[in-house]
Formats: sequence, structure tokens, C-alpha cells
Amino acid sequence: MINSIALQPLRNAAYIQYLTDTLNIVLKSNPAALNVSAQYDALLAAKDDVEKLFKISQASLVTAEIEALDKRRDDAINGISLQVKSLAYSADPADVKR
Repeated sequence: MINSIALQPLRNAAYIQYLTDTLNIVLKSNPAALNVSAQYDALLAAKDDVEKLFKISQASLVTAEIEALDKRRDDAINGISLQVKSLAYSADPADVKR
């Protein structure tokens, strides 16, 4: 059983995980039954604020541009492929021989 923990040496991710684990334990034990509802709500709000401050953005600044270029490339390849297939079914014998 942990009686105390030094929070200062914890890194951001470990601190947020500690707060999350603490909140989950209290939630499972029913904050109202423990008579700590106000403290639980305050800690939950504080954890959410800390999480927003230290959450690392995983998105790239060029993701939308890369996705647009990927779609344009895919559409071009599909168009070329369909054009080649359409020429194979042409009724004009000159097109089939090419």
C-alpha cells in the first residue's frame, strides 16, 4: 500500500497518469459515499486542465496537404487505369491494335 508519493519528481505523463488512476479508484468507490464529491470534481477539473496543457499534439502541420496530394495521385492512377481498360473494350479495331 502506498502511504505517500513525492509528486514533484514525476514527469508530466506520470503525473497525469497518477491523477487519472487516483480519480478512477475514487470513482469506483463512489465519491458520494466517501463524502469527497467536491474534492473529486475539483481534482477532475484540475486533471483536465493539466492534461490540456501538457498533451503533445500528434498531428502534423502538413497532414491535410499530404492527404489531398494522395487523393489527387490515387484519382490520377485510377483514371489512367480506367482509360486503358476502356480502350481494350473499344469497338474500333484501330484502338484495339494500339
